[in-house]
Amino acid sequence: MPLAPASGVSDPPVISTAPVLIQSGGSIQTTTTTRWKSVALSNSATRTLRGSITAITDEDLSIASGAKLIIDGNVKLVVFGDTVIDGGSIELKNGAKLNMHVRGRTLSALDIKDGYIGELRANTMRDATGTAPYMDPQRIQIFSMPGALIPPVWTMRSNSVVKASLYAPNLLNMAISDTSALYGRVAAPSVHLGGLASVFYDSALDTRAGYTAPDGAMWDNTQHLKTEVKLVTSLDPSSLQPIADSLQSIVLATGKKFLPAGGGSTGPGSLAPTDPTPRTVPVDTRYITFGSALDSWE
Repeated sequence: MPLAPASGVSDPPVISTAPVLIQSGGSIQTTTTTRWKSVALSNSATRTLRGSITAITDEDLSIASGAKLIIDGNVKLVVFGDTVIDGGSIELKNGAKLNMHVRGRTLSALDIKDGYIGELRANTMRDATGTAPYMDPQRIQIFSMPGALIPPVWTMRSNSVVKASLYAPNLLNMAISDTSALYGRVAAPSVHLGGLASVFYDSALDTRAGYTAPDGAMWDNTQHLKTEVKLVTSLDPSSLQPIADSLQSIVLATGKKFLPAGGGSTGPGSLAPTDPTPRTVPVDTRYITFGSALDSWE
């Protein structure tokens, strides 16, 4: 898997001199780009990150005991240590977006236990049945970062709900267990589901232009990946722009569009979320019905 887009934030020093944030209860706003040594929110504390800002923790981020991290704007959150959400949540206000980059310093780089990541809620309910209110998972993108001392593991356990797009090429494993549920998508070297865990994939994320679309611009006429695509090592703009130029195709990635220098194709097509997936394999079916018409069936 190509590396995730870089965070754009410098690595912390060997000994961080940034301030430590400990908030127990209360409601506080952060409206400017800020770097902390570590962050611990607990006892129903509410910390709001407002505006187009970047929040950085050189070490760990902990959100526990009913605490909330509220996102109100276009926010980048970079965690060089471990992220632990134990009975806490990260919630987005209307129109907000979050790009979260997690490295980790122990095996459990991202551990979500009875936690929630998604849109702003009116209560503390976590619906893992597949019927939770809809939120576009593109609004929350969580990336793994290279440089961890050991290959990390991301876990969702107990009754955790996450509505997001997860791209984690640096992981040892992504484990979703118990009655937890991911609404969106996950890409990792290994994904394990246990107990009553679920992944509810949002078909609106599918542009029919990626690895799973053999009629897309990434494949040649012999149904093999083009050489330029095989050589992609990172999803950073510096890597994607040469691909667009070489293939004379538009490249879409993480909300950005890379146009080929000399013009080129019109890029990947798209279908409305309610349109059926194109049938690439003929399907032969026969129905025997009593008392119902078939003219409205697909």
